[in-house]
Amino acid sequence: MTNFAMQTQAIAVASGATVSSIFAIGAHADVGLVIPSAAVGSQAFLQVGAAAESASMVRATNPEGSGDWIWNHEGAGKAVSLARVAGPFPFARLEFEAAPGSLEITVLGKRT
Repeated sequence: MTNFAMQTQAIAVASGATVSSIFAIGAHADVGLVIPSAAVGSQAFLQVGAAAESASMVRATNPEGSGDWIWNHEGAGKAVSLARVAGPFPFARLEFEAAPGSLEITVLGKRT
């Protein structure tokens, strides 16, 4: 069995906002997001950056092909791994197509 350490962060999306707070990815081998079922359905884009400042954030590209990385959470509780898309970037946040309402998203980081 592999030993690993988990770190959990809560990120917020304020009511009326279309971006989440910035979260640290750091040196995690894998990062996942869990969005609650209470969230209003919308597409979310991942923004990544080298610094924890809004000005450094840019949309991540889909590693499967061209275009932006998009997470269609459809208003249902969902989870997603960011391992392939967030890889080398130390900071990230979510950008929503439409304001999802006030919600809290869980960020899970795993170190192997």
